[in-house]
Amino acid sequence: MENWPEDGLKDVAHQMLDLPGLQQKDEIVRQAIKMHRTAHRAIEEHAKEADHHLHLTPCSFKNLMASFKSIYLFREKNLSE
Repeated sequence: MENWPEDGLKDVAHQMLDLPGLQQKDEIVRQAIKMHRTAHRAIEEHAKEADHHLHLTPCSFKNLMASFKSIYLFREKNLSE
């Protein structure tokens, strides 16, 4: 599976994390991209060693961002109560 270009990942992350009050968004985006790239390399290595292919799709990155957003909103709600 082809990996997304850096700019594409950044654009998606920034769009999905357009949240009021979110601090250090650029650093969060950098770390999310790093996690995605690390997972992608690990999957490629696993495929070479085990002859078993896993897939990390663009949807996987969007799911990562959606999970972060969900946790952030949950924490914000609990802190404001």
